[in-house]
Amino acid sequence: AVITIKPFNFREAGAECHHVLGDDNTTYSDIDGTHTLTKVGTGHTESVGFASTLQTGVSSYMNGLLSNTADLSNNQTMIIVGKMYSGVNGVTLLGNLTTSGTAGGVGVFEQHSAGADFKKLFIQNRGTGAFHYVTRPPDDTWFMVAVSFSGTNRKTFYQDPTMSSPLIIDQGGVSVTTSTPARNIGFGNTSYNQINKRRGMHIAEGIIINAGKTDAELSAIYARSVARLGLRGITL
Repeated sequence: AVITIKPFNFREAGAECHHVLGDDNTTYSDIDGTHTLTKVGTGHTESVGFASTLQTGVSSYMNGLLSNTADLSNNQTMIIVGKMYSGVNGVTLLGNLTTSGTAGGVGVFEQHSAGADFKKLFIQNRGTGAFHYVTRPPDDTWFMVAVSFSGTNRKTFYQDPTMSSPLIIDQGGVSVTTSTPARNIGFGNTSYNQINKRRGMHIAEGIIINAGKTDAELSAIYARSVARLGLRGITL
């Protein structure tokens, strides 16, 4: 059935999937009711305006929500609105990367190792242009992170309520090796079997669009997300 949670005529145009999560969406359905997310692992819970994956995953350390959409080599945008658990580190946020260097895919992670980049988000894809750090989200704060591929350009977008403007990183010369065999994109950890990336998170929204997005388009998506999630008690 179509989700009746308010608002919900606010689905992003052209999205392959667009999920807003919470205790009024226990089926984890798309806003338009056409797709459902598949729970991977155990311990998923629903609260007002968001769902949570298990804070500390157990072997095989996967505890996310699997979409209906596989990765593409270019012209694709994946977005998550999330918040970290306090006092833990080593979160897999988004994507379908595995520990295999030959299995393709893309992922967004939180650095678990102590040092200058501790708890910073970083982007990785198999292929070329493979890795960069983004930023460290403030504690107890909702944020949006998006990764958008357009041709050989990879754009990373990050914003949270403490910022007056987004952090946008463009990287050219990127060649993405798609997942082999094909794997769908996950919100949270649905494919990375590694103890250092076993932590879960809170998730308010997940979107996949099979098109690359400009800076202005990503900023507009963020503004619309602020509005729609604000109606659900989430301050983004």
